[in-house]
Amino acid sequence: MARLFYACVLASLFTLFTAVQPVSMQDDFTFAVNVYRSDQFVVEKRWNQLLTDFAQKDPDLTSITLAVNTARANNPDCIYQTYNTLNWENLDALIPVETFLADDPNFDPTDYPQRVLQNVQRAGVTWFYPMDIQPLGIWTPGDVGGMRWLPDDLTRDLQARARTGSAPPLALLEKETGITLLLATYGGIPIDTRTSPPTVDFTSQKMMVAVEQVLSLINSGLMRYDEILSFTSTYEFDASLEIDWMTHNYGGRRATQANLMPMSNVAPAVAYELGVGIIPVGSRDPDACYRLLRYVAQSREVLFGLPVTLSSAGEGNLAQLIGQDKPELYTAYAQMLDSSRTVFIAPVPDVRFSYAIKWLYRALDQTVVYGGDLSTELANAETFAQAYVTCAAQIEPRDDSQLTPNEYRSAMDSCASQVDENTGDLFYARG
Repeated sequence: MARLFYACVLASLFTLFTAVQPVSMQDDFTFAVNVYRSDQFVVEKRWNQLLTDFAQKDPDLTSITLAVNTARANNPDCIYQTYNTLNWENLDALIPVETFLADDPNFDPTDYPQRVLQNVQRAGVTWFYPMDIQPLGIWTPGDVGGMRWLPDDLTRDLQARARTGSAPPLALLEKETGITLLLATYGGIPIDTRTSPPTVDFTSQKMMVAVEQVLSLINSGLMRYDEILSFTSTYEFDASLEIDWMTHNYGGRRATQANLMPMSNVAPAVAYELGVGIIPVGSRDPDACYRLLRYVAQSREVLFGLPVTLSSAGEGNLAQLIGQDKPELYTAYAQMLDSSRTVFIAPVPDVRFSYAIKWLYRALDQTVVYGGDLSTELANAETFAQAYVTCAAQIEPRDDSQLTPNEYRSAMDSCASQVDENTGDLFYARG
């Protein structure tokens, strides 16, 4: 949620239109992307070159305009965005890519984690083209052991770094999802998405051990804590280890090597975002848009995240990001995505229940920032979250619902306000 907010804010600051040199006098075909990277202007140059190369090869398009504008206010013909909004889209405004995929002899569904394909489907229809994946991981100054990295190794690493530096060595640049994944690393599963409806657990012994471990990191100066339900934060990249999305927006970091989180011995837990390609219903050439999306998906130098296909392990910017010698990390991550043992922190498999974790964030803020009693705060939060899940289970699943995106979100909001009269701080961050 926070990441989507910052993406929209930053993108709105850069509503730019840069035309690729036209080859003919026909109307430009517009390709919209959202770019919120520290090296944005360098990236735009790469995009322009990529679109020029495509236009020279394509049988129909001779001119493409790059529109850096996530608002889609100028009716683009084709869209690449770095986050997946399918649950909140008006499907009448989209052309599904389903038919194009079926007619594409080069599209191999077995080359994708099946979970990824499910993320771009509604009611079994594929609406978006999966372009890239951005796992939530931990950035370090160097290699930390790959899949063999364990929670105790992280604790010892932080203790060693604290002895040689002044700033807390660990920071959560992605606060909400980051704290949940860190708790899972230490064995606490606050929302177990493997059950239907999800199981809420903020107070069990395993969960308490995980919470106390994280609080110990904070209280001993090993981890910086920014209030989770607040827009106020210090994105100064001053920590040597940072929990953030594995993307190519890493200018200014002390930590420049992206790693997966240490493996919990309780259950594998993952969080990720998808970059997606979209064909709007107003596109002047949907076929050309599909060809362009397929071309872009194979162009590693411009995508925001990691290549999403299994055959891409160890290629291009993936190797640059996670290390030339660790393509097995990507394969292992893909296996986790399709494992029945895996707990999905983001995206939540059933969007109806995505609000439940908010009460845990409030409990942690009240404890760490405002001095509340941990046991009391967690018990109250669990009561609210369980009641919310019970209410949300009565909402029709998103795939079956005929509600508009706003109506569906209103139904979720209504459940939240029914179980807790004071939800303002959950959804309207302080700051």
